[in-house]
Amino acid sequence: MTKETIWRCLNIRTYISGIKEESRKILKENGMDLRSSPVGTAFDYTSYLQKIDLWNIKTAIRHYLIETQKRGLDFALSKTRLLFQILYMHFLDRSRGIKKIVIKNAQNMICLMDDLITLSFLKQSSNKFSGLKEFHSDLYAGNDFSNFYKLMSGCSKNIVRMNIHVKTIQEGDALATLVKSQNKLKHLKITSQSDCYIPVLQAIEYQKSSILCLRLKDLNFQNITKRALEGLISCNLLRSLSLLNCTGFKIVNLQPLSFAFPNLQKFEYGCDYNQEKFPEEFIIGIIQTSGHKMKKLIFNDLKNNKHSPDLIHAIKFYCPKIQKLKLQRIAFYQALTLFQNCIHLKQIHFDGREIFDTDSLLYKLSQNVPPSLEIMEIIMLFHKPWKISPDTLEKFLKNSSPSFKLLKIYHDSTSPIFIGPKKITTFNEQHFNLIKKYGVKLYMSSSFDPEFINPIIIPEEPKTIRRKYQSAIIDDDLDLDFISTTEFHSPSIIFNIHTTNYTNHNVHIHNTSNSSQPIRRVSSFFSSFFGSY
Repeated sequence: MTKETIWRCLNIRTYISGIKEESRKILKENGMDLRSSPVGTAFDYTSYLQKIDLWNIKTAIRHYLIETQKRGLDFALSKTRLLFQILYMHFLDRSRGIKKIVIKNAQNMICLMDDLITLSFLKQSSNKFSGLKEFHSDLYAGNDFSNFYKLMSGCSKNIVRMNIHVKTIQEGDALATLVKSQNKLKHLKITSQSDCYIPVLQAIEYQKSSILCLRLKDLNFQNITKRALEGLISCNLLRSLSLLNCTGFKIVNLQPLSFAFPNLQKFEYGCDYNQEKFPEEFIIGIIQTSGHKMKKLIFNDLKNNKHSPDLIHAIKFYCPKIQKLKLQRIAFYQALTLFQNCIHLKQIHFDGREIFDTDSLLYKLSQNVPPSLEIMEIIMLFHKPWKISPDTLEKFLKNSSPSFKLLKIYHDSTSPIFIGPKKITTFNEQHFNLIKKYGVKLYMSSSFDPEFINPIIIPEEPKTIRRKYQSAIIDDDLDLDFISTTEFHSPSIIFNIHTTNYTNHNVHIHNTSNSSQPIRRVSSFFSSFFGSY
């Protein structure tokens, strides 16, 4: 049994100890053995619960049933819904108020969604959602949940962060009502593979005085209405705008939108392998309009277009405060230009597969390194990596000290001559000793393919980390300084490692009458557990 499973079972067991006697009777009548969950707890743990993550609750219940009932998977599957109903009513009865709901699209979630809708908005429990601050729904398949969204709009008017997936016309209308009904919505992410998103964009105008962060994913702007476009343009207080895999830039004139956001500090453009051309004119308009306020520019274009001189010129002249740059293929002189002009740069990522005079480039970069630089990420060819002398590397590390914290190198091994994992030859022992000497962290992977990554990491991380629990954080707006303060990191995920260790996995949380741990630690754990994994 994994540690995650142990903690999930422990939580369910503890919550069952707090349910009412009539609920215990129902579970026993349905064949459940509750001897591992004696009646009563030292604290009213459920009162601390503030976050409902439907998938994690379902997973925790299933682990609990498999591990404690010892009656196989079929029994666990047959009783999951019943135990969810009992516990969810217990949560609504005892919780002081739900602050966050997370609904992920996963197998066998439809019946639990039906229960969530039915139980959440009973007259006696609807007030538990009046203080709801975050709502995340990633239901891209299954039933139409427009009624759920309509019910929410009647009792949850204080949501500040919303992540929604629109899949039907009815849901689009209901979600538009939900957006309109909020008092001060600040963060909104909309995902849709059809035109059903249009009513939601039209409703954004009602939040124009508060909305700061907008993420649009998988939207096709081909049929966008004038009113929807005007709704977007009205949000001129936006600080962060992300367009992820959106299409239709050339079919519809979206150029007026690029001049609508004078307060923008972060812009992100992402595109997969569709045929949409990199909307350079639109992006340059975004950069020019930001009025020297831009701090983060992120381009994730999997077609890996080369950046034109015009785009680099726009960054150079209109982004003097830029702190984070994630670029695609750039030339030697473009990399040097950015180092010379972006003096507040903290993090830079670029594709250097077409840069060949690499030692000379790093030498020139070391002469112009921004004093604030903390992280540099470079993509290079595996079979023809950058040639960097130890002297050049030391000059760069010396001139970037003490701010420089992390060097990441990703190798592209998609060449036909590459078969399977091979040894990385970019750096040798002399390079590694220099990196250790200057106290810099190094992550260097041999491939983008997870089967052949074989990373080199300095300092080397322990294979196992003892912990009470760990929470994985993947934040759309992760601050740059967060990376340098976390205790553990990997290329794609940041972990918070909590210092308290429990080596005895048979410990019963409800038997804590002699515990010296402050109650705030207990409340923190139980308020967030179901969203921790």
